[in-house]
Amino acid sequence: EDVCHDLEWIGIDASVSHVHQLLELEVEKGFASEKIILGGFSQGGTVALRAALRYGRRLGGVIMLSSFVGPVADLQPEGLPEANSKLPVFCAHGEDSATPLFAGEMGVEALRKLGSEVEWHTYPAEMMSTNAHTNAHTNAQTNAQTATEQNLLIADIAAFVQRVTGSPGSKGEAAATPASKAVDVLPSLQ
Repeated sequence: EDVCHDLEWIGIDASVSHVHQLLELEVEKGFASEKIILGGFSQGGTVALRAALRYGRRLGGVIMLSSFVGPVADLQPEGLPEANSKLPVFCAHGEDSATPLFAGEMGVEALRKLGSEVEWHTYPAEMMSTNAHTNAHTNAQTNAQTATEQNLLIADIAAFVQRVTGSPGSKGEAAATPASKAVDVLPSLQ
């Protein structure tokens, strides 16, 4: 099954160009590109990955949540800037997501073949859904378990951010710096 056949790749390419413009604005403000981590959920993760791999300056990494890589013909090392050829990628996927788990697994395999350093995690479906907050409150019995699982996801992401950016301090402190920049950048994508 081709999970990518319905996507409008021209729109994704336009989004990648827009992300590159936003990255350049952040670099012009003095933010070190190697401390920038791009991230997205589902198709947003695809845009983040493609923007990072095609960007001419070294980035800190990419966080893809319940996402997919898509076709890799245009992501071959000889056609990409060398700056992000060994890009660290954090992939987290729900076990029963709108994007099939096998699409995430295939993407991880493709990224590793391209030379990226990929960290792969799976989590229960309800915490990787856009309705995770709603799902967490459907009944008291699942609420505590979902909160614990979400804390695990947050801890895993914080550890990734700390590792790839070399940020000192606790996991929470490490995650605060890149996330605060992401908040500045992401609203302009809408």
